[in-house]
Amino acid sequence: MKRIIVFLIITIFIILNSITCVYAVKDIDNNIEPANTNLGSPMLEETDNGLPVMNIDLNNITLEQINSGSKETKYTGNHMELINVNGSSIVDENLEIKGRGNYTWKLPKKCYQIKLSSKQNLLGMGKAKKWILLANCADCSLMRNKLVFDLANELALEYTSNSAWIDLYDDGNYEGNYLLCEKVEID
Repeated sequence: MKRIIVFLIITIFIILNSITCVYAVKDIDNNIEPANTNLGSPMLEETDNGLPVMNIDLNNITLEQINSGSKETKYTGNHMELINVNGSSIVDENLEIKGRGNYTWKLPKKCYQIKLSSKQNLLGMGKAKKWILLANCADCSLMRNKLVFDLANELALEYTSNSAWIDLYDDGNYEGNYLLCEKVEID
């Protein structure tokens, strides 16, 4: 019974959040425009908000070039450091990064798939080589995916990804808040 109540509350929250976030801004003529979803713009100030930090240093390419290209193109030889809130860190010297998503690849803040050179346990979510960085660009609360993942884990649904919020930096530039998730695949 407790699980059903939690599920209903989260479902209602998600529906209300969807309605209010997507069309939150009106222009002068009272035409509805989508809310500003460019959460990774350089205008954002970097802050220490107690989240793990992922630093990615790209090899002879910029994130703008990745974003303007094909989501299928794989970029290798990149450096990544994930710093946990307790100060521990994981480093990968040969990170592969590529775009991810169909609808989300068209949004201003892109999602990515990263592939480590060896299996690593990132933020206590278990060992894996492939990980997903969800931008949550269409969700101005940044909470829908995380809530659903956590609810599915509470309900013990099979094949549910673990997830954790991180702050992403690219070559020292703050790209915004991302949801680091396990990639579901046959393994």
